Amino acid sequence: KSPFQELTRREKEILQYIVKGLTSKQIAETLHLSQRTIDNHRANLLRKFNRKNSAEMVNYAVRNGFVVSD
Repeated sequence: KSPFQELTRREKEILQYIVKGLTSKQIAETLHLSQRTIDNHRANLLRKFNRKNSAEMVNYAVRNGFVVSD
């Protein structure tokens, strides 16, 4: 089963913003959520994709067609 299938709608949305290069603070402001909430989602995404950092996660997500980078 693909890790992408296990993501919530919100996690998919946040992943798209991470791929675009937004910081947790910028994502939080865009979605009207706290930065801590975004950081928690980011941590969940890293865990679900089994990656150590955002760069690895973005690379993996783009390579596997989960998201489209601009």
